[in-house]
Amino acid sequence: MLAVLLMLPLLLDETAAAARLSELRAGFAGRPKSDSMAALVQLADDAPDTAAGARALDWLGDLYRGDHDRARAQAVYERAYRTRDVEARRLAARGLGDLAVEAGGYRRAQTLYGEARSGATGVLFVELGEKINLARTLERRRAAEWGAWALVLASLAYFLARSRFWRKPWPELPTEALYVVPVYILLVGGCIGRDPAVLHALWLCALWSIALIFAAGLAARRVLPGRAGRAAHATLLAVANGALFYAVCNRAGLLESLFMTVAP
Repeated sequence: MLAVLLMLPLLLDETAAAARLSELRAGFAGRPKSDSMAALVQLADDAPDTAAGARALDWLGDLYRGDHDRARAQAVYERAYRTRDVEARRLAARGLGDLAVEAGGYRRAQTLYGEARSGATGVLFVELGEKINLARTLERRRAAEWGAWALVLASLAYFLARSRFWRKPWPELPTEALYVVPVYILLVGGCIGRDPAVLHALWLCALWSIALIFAAGLAARRVLPGRAGRAAHATLLAVANGALFYAVCNRAGLLESLFMTVAP
């Protein structure tokens, strides 16, 4: 009890905490970021029961997230979320939703954004609505990606089973596969040192596409289909490669850029 009484003068009241937060905002551009972050931590500790202290936590969470320090951002957002200030809780819910999106928790993100949007006004209300729509879109795209990977795997399994590659006489190596290998090597090699997401998508697409083309070629050499069968064989290969393209682009986070590029 004595320790609490001794610490009371050290705690900031609402007015003093708000003044310090305003000072930090005004001088943020002219001081090192690390100093501002340390000052925000100090303010949150010195004024734990004030709106300014809670807003300091929200700002600190944004800064940690900007530095890709998700663990600390999560901790301070959760601390702000437990405060009594309504606006601080709203901003903390938004921050936690952003972290959930980055971690792939799209359903939880929608819940947090919806909670933050309740009672929000103006630009924040519009922003949270857009974030909810984005989380829904990302959730649908992930489901579509899983479906695409399932189609790719099923197609590969079908071609391999039809090829019966384990039986003698072994079929000859497919010419089409030997053709696409150097093409993919050139494409991947030309992207080295450039956009990491594009490089990731290229080599992932190359590996799976070569496997599909190779297996389809083996199947065609083992059992030569009729005219209708050849058309179905080629259609399945084309559809599987299309599904593969979608899956790897979504996995690499390139769909949004791709849609913006092809949009009229």
